[in-house]
Amino acid sequence: MVVAEPQAAGTAAMLAAVAQELDRSPAEPLLTLRHLRLSSAEARKLGEALAQLVDGVGEAEEESQDQPVHGVLVALYQQAPPTSPTW
Repeated sequence: MVVAEPQAAGTAAMLAAVAQELDRSPAEPLLTLRHLRLSSAEARKLGEALAQLVDGVGEAEEESQDQPVHGVLVALYQQAPPTSPTW
């Protein structure tokens, strides 16, 4: 999913939609936020591994039409440095 400009508003709308799905889930959802210190190479490698993981699951969709649908949201982003207060 690509969020169009303005990015913050699009991201907020997408996350609000995910929050609604989580609230309606009949099963206990897994929701984890971690902050990791990674080099550029480590971040790239992790991003590639995550993409392969979610792209490779459920590939035989036509064979599993009777199975419940699960949502997967994966985000890997570099945090912006903290801003100093303007007092």
